[in-house]
Amino acid sequence: MLNAIIFTKNQHANTCTPIASAFAVVMVLEYTTPPEYVFGYLYSGPILMANSRLGRSATLKITLTVAALTLLNLVLPTVESFNPSTLANRLIVVMALLVTGWLS
Repeated sequence: MLNAIIFTKNQHANTCTPIASAFAVVMVLEYTTPPEYVFGYLYSGPILMANSRLGRSATLKITLTVAALTLLNLVLPTVESFNPSTLANRLIVVMALLVTGWLS
């Protein structure tokens, strides 16, 4: 019984660690560069890993989270005026991430 519990916890850690690591790397890239540079496409890696390892509900949560984080970079870390092309680029990335989550 104890071995089964330990195995389950280790298995969960082995599943979540690569997803969280990829998520963190993309967030650092996204938020340390100006809003004109869009690294949001790289969020498709954690979406696909979550789909293959965690299931449908986790994939949906991660997909919605990365879409929000991609748009949030328009105002964080600093509020600056941005041009319409930057907004359009971000919206295209969000649509691509939503399609990736939906198709996976």
